Amino acid sequence: MIKKIDEDNNNNETAAKGSLSRLLLIPNMSSAALKCLIRYMYGGELSIDRITVIDLLINGQKFGLTFVAQSAGRYIEENCISLSNFVTLKNWTQLYTHSKKLHLGRLRGEIRRFCGIHLAEISKQDYFKELTLEDVIWLMPTSTNRQEMDLFEALTSWLRYSVNTRQRHLSSVMALIKFRKMNTRELVEVQSSDFIIANPELKAKIIAASRRNSSAQANELKSTIICAGGCGKDGLQNQIYYRDERGWHSLTSLPVRRKNFAISVIDSDVFVAGGLGIDSSTLGTAHRYNSKEHSWESLPAMSKRRSHFCLLPLNGNLYAIGGMTDQWSSTDTTEVYDIRRQRWRKGSVLPAARSQYGAIVLKRTGEIMVTGGAGSESSVLLLSGDMWIKRNPLPQRVAPNHSLAQSPTLLQYHSSVDEWTILKPPPQLGFSICVSMRNSLFLVGSRDSGSVALLTSLDKPSHPDGAWKAPEPVSVLPRDNFQLAIVNILTTN
Repeated sequence: MIKKIDEDNNNNETAAKGSLSRLLLIPNMSSAALKCLIRYMYGGELSIDRITVIDLLINGQKFGLTFVAQSAGRYIEENCISLSNFVTLKNWTQLYTHSKKLHLGRLRGEIRRFCGIHLAEISKQDYFKELTLEDVIWLMPTSTNRQEMDLFEALTSWLRYSVNTRQRHLSSVMALIKFRKMNTRELVEVQSSDFIIANPELKAKIIAASRRNSSAQANELKSTIICAGGCGKDGLQNQIYYRDERGWHSLTSLPVRRKNFAISVIDSDVFVAGGLGIDSSTLGTAHRYNSKEHSWESLPAMSKRRSHFCLLPLNGNLYAIGGMTDQWSSTDTTEVYDIRRQRWRKGSVLPAARSQYGAIVLKRTGEIMVTGGAGSESSVLLLSGDMWIKRNPLPQRVAPNHSLAQSPTLLQYHSSVDEWTILKPPPQLGFSICVSMRNSLFLVGSRDSGSVALLTSLDKPSHPDGAWKAPEPVSVLPRDNFQLAIVNILTTN
Protein backbone atom coordinates (compact mmCIF):
# COMPACT_ATOMS: atom_id res chain seq x y z
CA MET A 1 0.00 0.00 0.00
CA ILE A 2 3.08 2.20 0.16
CA LYS A 3 4.35 3.26 -3.24
CA LYS A 4 8.06 3.60 -3.95
CA ILE A 5 8.86 6.23 -6.57
CA ASP A 6 12.26 6.84 -8.17
CA GLU A 7 12.87 10.48 -8.93
CA ASP A 8 15.73 12.09 -10.77
CA ASN A 9 18.07 14.09 -8.62
CA ASN A 10 18.29 17.70 -9.69
CA ASN A 11 22.02 17.75 -9.11
CA ASN A 12 23.62 17.39 -12.55
CA GLU A 13 26.75 15.71 -11.27
CA THR A 14 24.81 13.11 -9.30
CA ALA A 15 22.37 12.57 -12.14
CA ALA A 16 25.25 11.95 -14.51
CA LYS A 17 26.32 9.05 -12.33
CA GLY A 18 22.80 7.61 -12.57
CA SER A 19 22.10 8.06 -8.88
CA LEU A 20 18.42 8.16 -7.90
CA SER A 21 16.75 9.46 -4.77
CA ARG A 22 13.81 7.57 -3.34
CA LEU A 23 10.55 8.97 -1.99
CA LEU A 24 7.89 7.11 -0.07
CA LEU A 25 4.44 8.50 -0.87
CA ILE A 26 0.99 7.61 0.39
CA PRO A 27 -1.87 9.03 -1.69
CA ASN A 28 -3.84 11.87 -0.07
CA MET A 29 -1.59 12.04 2.97
CA SER A 30 0.56 14.92 4.11
CA SER A 31 4.27 14.46 4.77
CA ALA A 32 3.76 15.49 8.40
CA ALA A 33 1.19 12.74 8.94
CA LEU A 34 3.43 10.21 7.19
CA LYS A 35 6.27 11.05 9.59
CA CYS A 36 3.91 10.49 12.52
CA LEU A 37 2.92 7.07 11.17
CA ILE A 38 6.52 6.00 10.57
CA ARG A 39 7.54 7.22 14.03
CA TYR A 40 4.68 5.22 15.55
CA MET A 41 5.34 2.04 13.55
CA TYR A 42 9.08 1.99 14.28
CA GLY A 43 9.28 3.68 17.66
CA GLY A 44 5.86 3.25 19.22
CA GLU A 45 5.53 7.01 19.70
CA LEU A 46 2.39 8.77 18.44
CA SER A 47 2.14 12.56 18.25
CA ILE A 48 -1.09 14.14 16.97
CA ASP A 49 -1.80 17.79 16.29
CA ARG A 50 -4.36 19.89 14.38
CA ILE A 51 -2.46 19.51 11.12
CA THR A 52 -2.15 15.71 11.12
CA VAL A 53 -5.30 14.57 12.92
CA ILE A 54 -7.58 14.10 9.87
CA ASP A 55 -4.93 12.27 7.83
CA LEU A 56 -4.14 10.00 10.78
CA LEU A 57 -7.82 9.23 11.28
CA ILE A 58 -8.36 8.26 7.63
CA ASN A 59 -5.09 6.40 7.05
CA GLY A 60 -5.06 4.78 10.48
CA GLN A 61 -8.31 3.05 9.51
CA LYS A 62 -7.04 2.32 6.00
CA PHE A 63 -3.86 0.57 7.21
CA GLY A 64 -5.53 -1.27 10.07
CA LEU A 65 -3.77 0.84 12.72
CA THR A 66 -6.72 0.87 15.10
CA PHE A 67 -4.87 2.63 17.92
CA VAL A 68 -3.87 5.49 15.59
CA ALA A 69 -7.41 5.96 14.31
CA GLN A 70 -8.90 5.81 17.80
CA SER A 71 -6.33 8.28 19.14
CA ALA A 72 -7.06 10.70 16.29
CA GLY A 73 -10.77 10.34 17.02
CA ARG A 74 -10.27 11.10 20.71
CA TYR A 75 -8.17 14.14 19.80
CA ILE A 76 -11.05 15.50 17.71
CA GLU A 77 -13.62 14.90 20.44
CA GLU A 78 -11.53 16.26 23.33
CA ASN A 79 -9.98 19.34 21.72
CA CYS A 80 -11.86 22.44 20.60
CA ILE A 81 -10.49 22.52 17.07
CA SER A 82 -12.37 23.89 14.10
CA LEU A 83 -13.25 21.13 11.66
CA SER A 84 -14.81 23.33 8.98
CA ASN A 85 -11.59 23.47 6.93
CA PHE A 86 -10.97 19.72 7.03
CA VAL A 87 -14.19 18.31 5.57
CA THR A 88 -14.25 18.40 1.76
CA LEU A 89 -16.26 16.96 -1.10
CA LYS A 90 -13.50 14.38 -1.59
CA ASN A 91 -13.08 13.12 1.97
CA TRP A 92 -16.47 13.56 3.65
CA THR A 93 -17.52 10.01 2.77
CA GLN A 94 -14.47 8.50 4.50
CA LEU A 95 -14.83 10.80 7.48
CA TYR A 96 -18.51 9.96 7.84
CA THR A 97 -17.75 6.21 7.79
CA HIS A 98 -15.02 6.60 10.43
CA SER A 99 -17.13 8.93 12.58
CA LYS A 100 -19.88 6.31 12.73
CA LYS A 101 -17.50 3.45 13.48
CA LEU A 102 -15.62 5.34 16.20
CA HIS A 103 -18.70 7.19 17.55
CA LEU A 104 -17.25 10.66 16.89
CA GLY A 105 -20.17 12.98 17.60
CA ARG A 106 -18.37 16.28 16.89
CA LEU A 107 -17.10 15.08 13.55
CA ARG A 108 -20.51 13.71 12.56
CA GLY A 109 -22.07 17.05 13.43
CA GLU A 110 -19.56 18.93 11.26
CA ILE A 111 -20.18 16.53 8.37
CA ARG A 112 -23.90 17.12 8.73
CA ARG A 113 -23.36 20.88 8.56
CA PHE A 114 -21.07 20.44 5.55
CA CYS A 115 -23.65 18.31 3.74
CA GLY A 116 -26.28 20.98 4.34
CA ILE A 117 -24.13 23.60 2.64
CA HIS A 118 -23.08 21.39 -0.29
CA LEU A 119 -26.25 19.33 -0.62
CA ALA A 120 -26.64 19.95 -4.37
CA GLU A 121 -23.13 18.60 -5.11
CA ILE A 122 -23.23 15.77 -2.58
CA SER A 123 -26.56 14.41 -3.82
CA LYS A 124 -24.93 13.69 -7.20
CA GLN A 125 -22.26 11.43 -5.69
CA ASP A 126 -22.71 7.65 -5.77
CA TYR A 127 -21.85 7.36 -2.08
CA PHE A 128 -24.86 9.51 -1.17
CA LYS A 129 -27.18 7.47 -3.36
CA GLU A 130 -26.01 4.26 -1.68
CA LEU A 131 -26.68 5.50 1.86
CA THR A 132 -29.27 3.83 4.05
CA LEU A 133 -32.49 5.61 4.94
CA GLU A 134 -31.18 6.21 8.47
CA ASP A 135 -28.02 7.87 7.14
CA VAL A 136 -29.99 10.05 4.73
CA ILE A 137 -32.28 11.24 7.51
CA TRP A 138 -29.29 12.03 9.73
CA LEU A 139 -27.38 13.96 7.07
CA MET A 140 -30.26 16.18 5.98
CA PRO A 141 -29.68 19.80 7.08
CA THR A 142 -31.73 21.20 9.94
CA SER A 143 -30.72 24.87 9.73
CA THR A 144 -33.44 27.48 9.31
CA ASN A 145 -31.87 28.89 6.15
CA ARG A 146 -31.68 25.60 4.26
CA GLN A 147 -33.06 25.44 0.72
CA GLU A 148 -36.09 23.15 0.64
CA MET A 149 -35.88 22.75 -3.14
CA ASP A 150 -32.30 21.45 -2.89
CA LEU A 151 -33.50 19.06 -0.20
CA PHE A 152 -36.34 17.83 -2.41
CA GLU A 153 -34.02 17.20 -5.36
CA ALA A 154 -31.47 15.39 -3.17
CA LEU A 155 -34.09 13.09 -1.68
CA THR A 156 -35.75 12.29 -5.01
CA SER A 157 -32.28 11.51 -6.40
CA TRP A 158 -31.77 9.05 -3.53
CA LEU A 159 -35.16 7.45 -4.20
CA ARG A 160 -34.53 7.05 -7.94
CA TYR A 161 -31.21 5.26 -7.38
CA SER A 162 -33.14 2.16 -6.31
CA VAL A 163 -36.74 3.10 -6.88
CA ASN A 164 -38.16 -0.43 -6.62
CA THR A 165 -36.84 -0.98 -3.11
CA ARG A 166 -37.07 2.61 -1.86
CA GLN A 167 -40.55 3.49 -3.07
CA ARG A 168 -41.91 2.33 0.29
CA HIS A 169 -39.87 5.07 2.00
CA LEU A 170 -41.48 7.86 -0.04
CA SER A 171 -43.72 9.19 2.73
CA SER A 172 -40.93 9.07 5.33
CA VAL A 173 -38.52 10.89 3.02
CA MET A 174 -40.98 13.56 1.93
CA ALA A 175 -41.85 14.22 5.58
CA LEU A 176 -38.35 15.70 5.93
CA ILE A 177 -39.27 18.56 3.58
CA LYS A 178 -41.03 21.69 4.81
CA PHE A 179 -43.14 22.41 1.76
CA ARG A 180 -44.63 25.47 3.45
CA LYS A 181 -41.22 27.19 3.17
CA MET A 182 -41.12 26.80 -0.61
CA ASN A 183 -42.20 29.69 -2.78
CA THR A 184 -44.98 29.41 -5.33
CA ARG A 185 -42.64 28.71 -8.26
CA GLU A 186 -40.94 25.86 -6.39
CA LEU A 187 -44.24 24.31 -5.33
CA VAL A 188 -45.44 24.29 -8.93
CA GLU A 189 -42.21 22.57 -9.98
CA VAL A 190 -42.52 20.00 -7.18
CA GLN A 191 -46.06 19.10 -8.21
CA SER A 192 -44.79 18.04 -11.64
CA SER A 193 -42.42 15.43 -10.14
CA ASP A 194 -43.29 11.85 -11.05
CA PHE A 195 -43.15 10.85 -7.37
CA ILE A 196 -45.72 13.48 -6.44
CA ILE A 197 -48.00 12.81 -9.42
CA ALA A 198 -48.15 9.13 -8.49
CA ASN A 199 -49.03 9.89 -4.87
CA PRO A 200 -52.36 11.76 -4.50
CA GLU A 201 -51.90 12.14 -0.75
CA LEU A 202 -48.57 13.91 -1.15
CA LYS A 203 -49.89 16.04 -3.98
CA ALA A 204 -52.80 17.17 -1.80
CA LYS A 205 -50.33 18.06 0.95
CA ILE A 206 -48.29 20.21 -1.43
CA ILE A 207 -51.37 21.96 -2.82
CA ALA A 208 -52.45 22.73 0.75
CA ALA A 209 -48.98 24.14 1.48
CA SER A 210 -49.25 26.32 -1.61
CA ARG A 211 -52.57 27.71 -0.43
CA ARG A 212 -51.22 28.34 3.06
CA ASN A 213 -48.23 30.14 1.58
CA SER A 214 -50.44 32.41 -0.49
CA SER A 215 -52.62 33.19 2.52
CA ALA A 216 -49.64 33.76 4.83
CA GLN A 217 -47.95 36.08 2.38
CA ALA A 218 -51.12 38.08 2.00
CA ASN A 219 -51.35 38.50 5.77
CA GLU A 220 -47.69 38.90 6.70
CA LEU A 221 -45.85 40.43 3.75
CA LYS A 222 -46.33 44.02 2.74
CA SER A 223 -44.83 45.70 -0.31
CA THR A 224 -42.72 48.72 0.47
CA ILE A 225 -39.85 50.82 -0.89
CA ILE A 226 -36.34 50.25 0.37
CA CYS A 227 -33.36 52.54 -0.15
CA ALA A 228 -29.91 50.96 0.15
CA GLY A 229 -26.29 52.12 0.15
CA GLY A 230 -25.14 55.26 -1.63
CA CYS A 231 -23.36 58.40 -0.43
CA GLY A 232 -24.56 60.50 2.48
CA LYS A 233 -23.23 63.37 4.52
CA ASP A 234 -20.84 60.95 6.26
CA GLY A 235 -19.53 59.38 3.07
CA LEU A 236 -20.18 55.89 1.75
CA GLN A 237 -23.23 54.21 3.32
CA ASN A 238 -24.28 50.65 4.12
CA GLN A 239 -27.65 51.42 5.69
CA ILE A 240 -30.96 50.19 4.34
CA TYR A 241 -34.20 52.04 5.02
CA TYR A 242 -37.78 51.05 4.31
CA ARG A 243 -40.86 53.24 4.11
CA ASP A 244 -44.31 52.78 5.62
CA GLU A 245 -47.17 55.08 6.56
CA ARG A 246 -45.22 56.28 9.62
CA GLY A 247 -42.07 57.25 7.72
CA TRP A 248 -38.66 55.68 7.05
CA HIS A 249 -37.10 52.99 9.27
CA SER A 250 -33.75 51.19 9.23
CA LEU A 251 -33.24 47.54 8.32
CA THR A 252 -30.21 45.29 8.76
CA SER A 253 -27.29 47.10 7.11
CA LEU A 254 -25.47 45.94 4.00
CA PRO A 255 -22.41 43.78 4.80
CA VAL A 256 -20.26 46.09 2.65
CA ARG A 257 -20.49 49.85 2.14
CA ARG A 258 -21.15 50.46 -1.54
CA LYS A 259 -22.58 52.78 -4.15
CA ASN A 260 -23.47 52.48 -7.85
CA PHE A 261 -24.26 48.80 -7.28
CA ALA A 262 -27.05 46.61 -8.62
CA ILE A 263 -30.05 45.38 -6.66
CA SER A 264 -32.73 42.80 -7.40
CA VAL A 265 -35.66 41.29 -5.53
CA ILE A 266 -37.10 37.78 -5.78
CA ASP A 267 -40.02 36.91 -3.53
CA SER A 268 -38.98 38.46 -0.19
CA ASP A 269 -35.22 38.19 -0.76
CA VAL A 270 -32.97 41.08 -1.79
CA PHE A 271 -29.83 40.51 -3.88
CA VAL A 272 -27.05 43.10 -4.24
CA ALA A 273 -23.90 42.83 -6.34
CA GLY A 274 -20.93 44.86 -7.50
CA GLY A 275 -20.70 48.63 -7.19
CA LEU A 276 -18.01 50.91 -5.84
CA GLY A 277 -16.59 50.45 -2.38
CA ILE A 278 -14.21 52.41 -0.20
CA ASP A 279 -11.70 54.48 -2.22
CA SER A 280 -13.99 53.95 -5.24
CA SER A 281 -12.64 50.43 -5.77
CA THR A 282 -14.86 48.33 -8.04
CA LEU A 283 -16.52 45.39 -6.28
CA GLY A 284 -17.40 41.93 -7.53
CA THR A 285 -18.97 40.63 -4.34
CA ALA A 286 -22.63 39.65 -4.02
CA HIS A 287 -24.95 39.22 -1.02
CA ARG A 288 -28.47 38.03 -0.31
CA TYR A 289 -30.86 39.43 2.31
CA ASN A 290 -33.75 37.38 3.68
CA SER A 291 -36.36 39.87 4.80
CA LYS A 292 -38.20 37.22 6.83
CA GLU A 293 -35.16 36.36 8.94
CA HIS A 294 -33.54 39.81 8.69
CA SER A 295 -30.10 38.41 7.87
CA TRP A 296 -27.48 38.69 5.12
CA GLU A 297 -25.45 35.91 3.57
CA SER A 298 -22.48 36.08 1.20
CA LEU A 299 -22.87 34.69 -2.31
CA PRO A 300 -20.14 33.69 -4.77
CA ALA A 301 -18.49 36.74 -6.31
CA MET A 302 -18.87 37.63 -9.97
CA SER A 303 -15.91 36.76 -12.18
CA LYS A 304 -15.70 40.39 -13.34
CA ARG A 305 -15.93 43.35 -11.00
CA ARG A 306 -18.47 45.87 -12.20
CA SER A 307 -20.48 48.95 -11.24
CA HIS A 308 -23.22 51.08 -12.88
CA PHE A 309 -25.14 48.01 -14.08
CA CYS A 310 -28.45 46.23 -13.49
CA LEU A 311 -29.25 42.87 -11.91
CA LEU A 312 -32.39 41.36 -13.46
CA PRO A 313 -34.35 38.35 -12.13
CA LEU A 314 -35.64 35.88 -14.71
CA ASN A 315 -36.54 32.17 -14.48
CA GLY A 316 -34.65 31.53 -11.25
CA ASN A 317 -31.54 33.37 -12.45
CA LEU A 318 -30.05 36.82 -11.94
CA TYR A 319 -28.57 38.57 -14.98
CA ALA A 320 -25.69 40.99 -14.36
CA ILE A 321 -25.50 42.94 -17.61
CA GLY A 322 -22.66 45.18 -18.76
CA GLY A 323 -21.59 47.97 -16.43
CA MET A 324 -18.25 49.61 -15.76
CA THR A 325 -15.13 47.61 -14.89
CA ASP A 326 -12.37 48.55 -12.49
CA GLN A 327 -10.67 50.36 -15.39
CA TRP A 328 -13.68 52.72 -15.52
CA SER A 329 -14.60 51.53 -18.98
CA SER A 330 -17.89 49.98 -20.05
CA THR A 331 -18.01 46.23 -20.64
CA ASP A 332 -20.11 44.07 -22.95
CA THR A 333 -19.99 40.99 -20.72
CA THR A 334 -22.96 39.37 -19.00
CA GLU A 335 -22.95 36.98 -16.05
CA VAL A 336 -25.85 34.79 -14.96
CA TYR A 337 -26.30 33.64 -11.35
CA ASP A 338 -28.20 30.39 -10.78
CA ILE A 339 -29.94 31.04 -7.46
CA ARG A 340 -30.64 27.41 -6.63
CA ARG A 341 -27.18 26.09 -7.55
CA GLN A 342 -25.48 29.23 -6.17
CA ARG A 343 -23.00 29.76 -8.97
CA TRP A 344 -22.27 32.22 -11.78
CA ARG A 345 -21.81 31.42 -15.46
CA LYS A 346 -21.05 33.46 -18.55
CA GLY A 347 -24.01 34.98 -20.35
CA SER A 348 -24.57 36.33 -23.84
CA VAL A 349 -22.22 39.14 -24.83
CA LEU A 350 -23.85 42.51 -25.55
CA PRO A 351 -23.59 43.85 -29.12
CA ALA A 352 -21.64 46.78 -27.65
CA ALA A 353 -20.30 47.76 -24.24
CA ARG A 354 -22.93 49.48 -22.09
CA SER A 355 -23.28 51.00 -18.62
CA GLN A 356 -25.53 53.42 -16.71
CA TYR A 357 -28.58 52.14 -18.56
CA GLY A 358 -32.12 51.19 -17.61
CA ALA A 359 -33.50 47.65 -17.74
CA ILE A 360 -36.75 45.82 -17.13
CA VAL A 361 -38.02 42.24 -17.26
CA LEU A 362 -40.95 41.71 -19.62
CA LYS A 363 -42.95 39.14 -17.68
CA ARG A 364 -45.39 38.54 -20.52
CA THR A 365 -42.68 37.32 -22.90
CA GLY A 366 -39.94 36.29 -20.44
CA GLU A 367 -37.40 38.68 -21.96
CA ILE A 368 -35.08 41.39 -20.67
CA MET A 369 -35.11 44.88 -22.17
CA VAL A 370 -32.11 47.19 -21.84
CA THR A 371 -32.65 50.86 -22.64
CA GLY A 372 -30.37 53.86 -23.01
CA GLY A 373 -27.05 54.14 -21.24
CA ALA A 374 -23.95 56.28 -21.46
CA GLY A 375 -23.35 57.03 -25.14
CA SER A 376 -26.45 55.06 -26.18
CA GLU A 377 -29.20 57.24 -24.72
CA SER A 378 -31.94 56.16 -27.14
CA SER A 379 -31.03 52.58 -28.09
CA VAL A 380 -33.03 49.53 -27.01
CA LEU A 381 -31.84 45.91 -26.75
CA LEU A 382 -33.88 42.80 -26.03
CA LEU A 383 -32.44 39.60 -24.55
CA SER A 384 -34.56 36.79 -25.96
CA GLY A 385 -33.27 33.39 -24.89
CA ASP A 386 -29.51 33.67 -25.34
CA MET A 387 -29.61 36.25 -28.12
CA TRP A 388 -29.48 40.06 -27.99
CA ILE A 389 -31.80 41.74 -30.50
CA LYS A 390 -31.79 45.42 -31.45
CA ARG A 391 -35.21 47.05 -31.24
CA ASN A 392 -36.63 50.38 -32.35
CA PRO A 393 -35.03 53.28 -30.47
CA LEU A 394 -36.70 55.18 -27.64
CA PRO A 395 -38.98 58.04 -28.69
CA GLN A 396 -36.78 60.38 -26.66
CA ARG A 397 -33.23 60.23 -25.34
CA VAL A 398 -32.87 59.35 -21.66
CA ALA A 399 -29.77 60.63 -19.87
CA PRO A 400 -27.96 58.41 -17.33
CA ASN A 401 -29.40 58.86 -13.86
CA HIS A 402 -26.26 60.55 -12.52
CA SER A 403 -26.56 63.40 -15.03
CA LEU A 404 -28.33 66.67 -14.32
CA ALA A 405 -30.78 66.54 -17.20
CA GLN A 406 -32.19 69.84 -18.42
CA SER A 407 -35.55 68.21 -19.11
CA PRO A 408 -35.97 64.95 -17.14
CA THR A 409 -37.61 62.19 -19.19
CA LEU A 410 -39.80 59.37 -17.95
CA LEU A 411 -41.04 56.72 -20.38
CA GLN A 412 -43.58 53.93 -19.94
CA TYR A 413 -43.41 50.76 -22.04
CA HIS A 414 -46.56 48.86 -23.08
CA SER A 415 -45.37 45.34 -23.87
CA SER A 416 -48.72 44.17 -25.27
CA VAL A 417 -48.51 46.63 -28.16
CA ASP A 418 -44.74 47.28 -28.14
CA GLU A 419 -45.16 51.02 -27.67
CA TRP A 420 -43.64 53.74 -25.50
CA THR A 421 -45.46 56.61 -23.81
CA ILE A 422 -43.82 59.79 -22.57
CA LEU A 423 -45.17 60.46 -19.07
CA LYS A 424 -45.44 63.72 -17.20
CA PRO A 425 -41.93 65.02 -16.55
CA PRO A 426 -40.81 64.52 -12.96
CA PRO A 427 -39.23 67.27 -10.85
CA GLN A 428 -35.74 68.20 -12.00
CA LEU A 429 -33.37 66.37 -9.68
CA GLY A 430 -29.72 65.44 -10.09
CA PHE A 431 -29.22 61.81 -9.15
CA SER A 432 -32.65 60.19 -9.00
CA ILE A 433 -34.23 56.75 -9.23
CA CYS A 434 -37.87 55.95 -9.93
CA VAL A 435 -39.75 52.81 -8.88
CA SER A 436 -43.34 51.70 -9.38
CA MET A 437 -45.61 50.33 -6.66
CA ARG A 438 -49.39 49.91 -6.48
CA ASN A 439 -50.07 51.95 -9.64
CA SER A 440 -47.94 54.84 -8.39
CA LEU A 441 -44.47 56.09 -9.25
CA PHE A 442 -42.03 57.08 -6.51
CA LEU A 443 -39.00 59.22 -7.24
CA VAL A 444 -36.12 59.72 -4.80
CA GLY A 445 -33.31 62.13 -5.64
CA SER A 446 -31.49 65.30 -4.63
CA ARG A 447 -31.24 68.75 -6.16
CA ASP A 448 -27.49 69.04 -5.66
CA SER A 449 -24.65 67.22 -3.95
CA GLY A 450 -25.11 69.10 -0.70
CA SER A 451 -28.82 68.61 -0.13
CA VAL A 452 -30.76 65.89 1.62
CA ALA A 453 -32.75 63.35 -0.36
CA LEU A 454 -36.17 64.31 -1.71
CA LEU A 455 -39.18 62.05 -2.22
CA THR A 456 -42.01 62.69 -4.64
CA SER A 457 -44.70 60.50 -6.21
CA LEU A 458 -47.18 60.37 -9.07
CA ASP A 459 -50.43 58.44 -8.69
CA LYS A 460 -51.96 56.80 -11.76
CA PRO A 461 -49.15 57.90 -14.09
CA SER A 462 -51.20 57.34 -17.24
CA HIS A 463 -54.10 59.48 -16.02
CA PRO A 464 -54.21 62.91 -17.75
CA ASP A 465 -55.09 64.77 -14.54
CA GLY A 466 -52.26 63.29 -12.48
CA ALA A 467 -49.49 65.51 -11.15
CA TRP A 468 -46.25 64.96 -9.27
CA LYS A 469 -46.47 65.81 -5.59
CA ALA A 470 -44.25 68.49 -4.14
CA PRO A 471 -40.89 66.92 -3.18
CA GLU A 472 -40.52 66.33 0.55
CA PRO A 473 -37.08 66.12 2.23
CA VAL A 474 -36.01 62.83 3.86
CA SER A 475 -32.99 63.53 6.02
CA VAL A 476 -32.16 59.88 6.85
CA LEU A 477 -31.66 58.84 3.23
CA PRO A 478 -28.37 59.14 1.29
CA ARG A 479 -28.16 61.91 -1.27
CA ASP A 480 -26.89 60.02 -4.32
CA ASN A 481 -25.60 56.78 -5.87
CA PHE A 482 -28.09 54.68 -3.85
CA GLN A 483 -30.48 52.00 -5.04
CA LEU A 484 -34.25 51.68 -4.68
CA ALA A 485 -36.31 48.50 -4.80
CA ILE A 486 -39.76 47.21 -3.94
CA VAL A 487 -39.63 44.46 -1.32
CA ASN A 488 -42.15 42.38 0.60
CA ILE A 489 -41.39 43.18 4.25
CA LEU A 490 -42.62 40.81 6.95
CA THR A 491 -45.16 42.54 9.18
CA THR A 492 -46.84 41.51 12.42
CA ASN A 493 -50.62 41.41 12.45
